[in-house]
This record gives sequence, C-alpha cells and structure tokens, in this order.
Amino acid sequence: IIRDGEFKCGGSLLDNTWILTAGHCFHMLEKSHFEIQLGMLRRSSISPLEQTRAVLSVYVHPKYNPLTLENDITLLRVQEPFQLNQWTAPACLPSLGYYPRNDTLCTVVGWGNVQENGPESDSLREVAIPITPCKSDLQVDPKKVLCAGFPEGKKDSCQGDSGGPLVCPDPSTNGRWLLAGIVSFGLGCARPEELGAYTNVAYYTSWINGILDGKSDQPMRTPKQKCKGMICQRGTGVCLSPDFICDGIVDCLNAEDEVNCGSATTDQFTCSKVFQCVPISDKCDQIGDCKDGTDESSCSCADVLRSTGSSQLICDDHIDCSDYSDEAGCRNCSAGEYYSFISSKCMPYKEMCDEHLQSESRMGKLKREQSGIVAVNKLGHWQPSCVKNWTSSVSNDICSYFGYGPGLSYTFIPGMESAPIKNLEPQQGFLWKTSKGFNSQLVLPKSDAKIVDETSISSALHSIVKRQSTTTNDCKLVNVTCANQLC
Repeated sequence: IIRDGEFKCGGSLLDNTWILTAGHCFHMLEKSHFEIQLGMLRRSSISPLEQTRAVLSVYVHPKYNPLTLENDITLLRVQEPFQLNQWTAPACLPSLGYYPRNDTLCTVVGWGNVQENGPESDSLREVAIPITPCKSDLQVDPKKVLCAGFPEGKKDSCQGDSGGPLVCPDPSTNGRWLLAGIVSFGLGCARPEELGAYTNVAYYTSWINGILDGKSDQPMRTPKQKCKGMICQRGTGVCLSPDFICDGIVDCLNAEDEVNCGSATTDQFTCSKVFQCVPISDKCDQIGDCKDGTDESSCSCADVLRSTGSSQLICDDHIDCSDYSDEAGCRNCSAGEYYSFISSKCMPYKEMCDEHLQSESRMGKLKREQSGIVAVNKLGHWQPSCVKNWTSSVSNDICSYFGYGPGLSYTFIPGMESAPIKNLEPQQGFLWKTSKGFNSQLVLPKSDAKIVDETSISSALHSIVKRQSTTTNDCKLVNVTCANQLC
C-alpha cells in the first residue's frame, strides 16, 4: 500500500477490487492519496507484471480504536479492477469460527524492517512462526486477536509489515492456505517472550462479506484522488513522492522523474510546484506552459502586456490596466508629489482632494461626473454601451477605476436612435476583462470607456455621438451613479 508516493503498509487481495489491511494504516486518510501495487516481489523494480490502482474508498471498521488497536481491520476498494493472473491472485478467507490451533506453524510476509530499528526490506520476505496463546499483559480479546511467535524471539513481523497477511494451512484441504490474521502490533520486533499480535480475520467475516456484497450501510470514506508528487506516464502509472523526484535515481520507466532537474538558465523560468523549466518568454503570456500553472501566477497586467506584444502600452501616460501596473514607476516625481495622468506632470500631494481643481484639460476646468451613461470608444468614436445585463459589481469596478467609492445605483435607459449626447473627454480608459486561472486583469488596447453626462446635451457646441439602436429591445443603455471621490 502506497501513501502519497511512499510505501506505507501491506495488504491482501480478496478479489479483483477489494483489499484487506489494518485500520491503523489509514490515520487521517482523507488528507492523503493511496495506491495499491500488486505483482512484484521487489519494491524498487519495474516490470510489466506490476499493476497499480488508486484507492477509491476506505471502510475502517466502525469500532476500530486507535488507542488500543482493537478491531484493527480495514477494507479498501480500488478505482479499476486488477487483472488476475498467477502473479496477482486473491487470498482465501477463512470461514466464521475458524481459529488455528496452538503451535500451528503459520507464515507472515511483508516488506517491513529486517530487524528492530533496522532498514526496510526491498524484497518481499516471509517467516514461519507458531500460533501461541496471547499473554494477559497484552490485554486483548482472544476472539479478535491471534498471537504468534517463539518464546526465544528471533523471528517476528516488524514495522512496515502492518496490514500484511498471516497465512495458516487449511486443516481440511491439503496445500491450501487461509488468510488467518492481519499484522497489527507488537512490542519491538522478535524480542524474547514478546509475541506479535494479529487481527483474527475469521472473527470479522460477517462484516467483510457485508461490505463486499453491498449489504452494509456503513458509509465509505474517500482519500484524496490526486497525487501530491508526479505520476509516471509510462508503465504502471505509479504516484511518486516529491522526495523521489530529481533524487538521482530513476523511478519511472521513462525516467521523467529525473528530467528538467537542473536549475533554469537566465532565459528560462522554473515552475514552482513541479520540476519543469519553460522559456522565459512563456511567462505571463496567458497560456499555461507549466503543468502547475505557476508561469501564469503572480503576473501583473504589465507583465501580460510585455509578454503579449503590447509593450507600447507601458509608460505611455495612459492607464490600460485595472491594477495601474502599466504606469507604475514610470515617472519620477519629487518627494511630496504625484504624477497626474490628466495634466501629464507632477503635482503636489497637498493639492490632491483639496476641493480645488488644479489640472486643466483641453476643455478647460476638469469636471468629474459621478453619474452618467457608460460609453465605449470604438475606433476613435464614443458610443454609449448597449447591454443586456448589468450587475452592481460591474458598477463598483467602474466607479473604483475612476477613483470614486462604490456604485450607489444603476438604471436602464431605453435606447434612442441618433440622439445626441455631450462628447466629454474620457477621464481614463477602461475596458475590463478577467481571465480565469490568472490573477491579473487585462485591459484590451485601443478601446476606452467613460461616463457621459446626459443631462447637458448640446449639439451646437459639441460633436454628436450616435446612440446604439435598441429598437429590438435586445439591449439597453445603463446609467451608473458612484459614491463620492476617494482620496
């Protein structure tokens, strides 16, 4: 059993879908990704005979006690059935009431430590140990637990063998072995006078069959279905722990776990969450080139403009980005000054929001309208925008962009063909577009928007802007009112 790409426990195959193992192997199981590997004797080997499946659901015994390890038994169901063959075959369950006699020589198998506090075994190992009465100091229910081992110690299961099988010969059939126990716990490994404790499978056959037959009402628990490291693309598709990636040892059949492991050069970007490098020109181009998408994270709007061939919009005294990043740091004003994009010069901070207009535009004193129809510049011509739907959040975005507080209200206005409205200079360009998966907002070039004052229409003094026709009632003009200007 593999947990987050690393060996965790052993288990026993019951059929092509179900695995029987120990309950203590699945502590906080919802936070981890589990896989089952079958068909290999050596953990580090790669072979076409090996099969790997992700665990879909887990059924820990409802009365499992993690403190005493009572009822230490769990059933697992995999996403896809295994192909049964001579290397992948199910174990034989005992019947209810089966209990191996004392001194019956049984066999325990696993990849656990070769000795107490020793290294794990790369190859599957087995050891024959006799069934022995459990000692009273273990404080176990003898109906639920089998004990096995020699009085002198020397042979035992150990850490890493948990969940694996203890098989005993079937007394009624020559050459047949039964899944009698599940490796559960013990004091140390192979110590004199210390026996290993094994969950008695026969005691739980009714619970097991109820789950397998779908007759149990016990709810399943679901582990994470996504690998935390990387999945080998060829071979068994095993999930690798991040510790095994770029460690100098090939674990995947196609060696992709050791590819792109070097540091990125100056013309490359290193992806943050996967071991991958991409050309620096691919960063912030609104196309995810890293498998984890980090080449498009933490991108400002200015970064996007640079990578998409719109660098001319940066530092052009015109705000094209909703985060103002295209004009940030472009003008070096003295201490106590700010750069005014309206007057195109540095202005004292003390004159900001002092209720005295210091900036002048081509039209004389600048008048900031807090209410008006939203208009869009199309190919140099201003036209009120005809919309089918509108939300308060859009009003808030527009008001915030112009330096006002949130939108107070918006109203729909029936469209009128060829009606004149005042052609004011835009306060700032604005056209918003949010891209899913990216944290920046991109303002499309060559297109601006403004709030137009419909209350002071003068066709004699100002050019005419044609309103969009809404004779079909498909869309309407929208008038937005903003809160007071923010300073």
